[in-house]
Amino acid sequence: MKTIRVIAAALAVLTLSGCYAHFQAPAPDLSVPLKGDSAEKAGSAECTQVLWSFAFGDCSVQSAMENGNLQRIHHVDSEVKVILYGLYSELTIRAWGE
Repeated sequence: MKTIRVIAAALAVLTLSGCYAHFQAPAPDLSVPLKGDSAEKAGSAECTQVLWSFAFGDCSVQSAMENGNLQRIHHVDSEVKVILYGLYSELTIRAWGE
């Protein structure tokens, strides 16, 4: 009985460790030139993925620029939320500039 409890606890720790993750970081390797002098305004674009198969939205830098009415980009950040090993996830691209 004790062995079953130890195995159940180990499986719970391994399984539940990926229930939720939230990361924020600068977006790497952009193909958009960074020509802005200041980060006065921001625009964001979001896309969502459900059931590991269905994706919705436009999370491109161009879409973030349009949503923030930006002409030049100073820098770009990304934010990722993952729930239940990717059963549901969101990606947000935030562009800063003028």
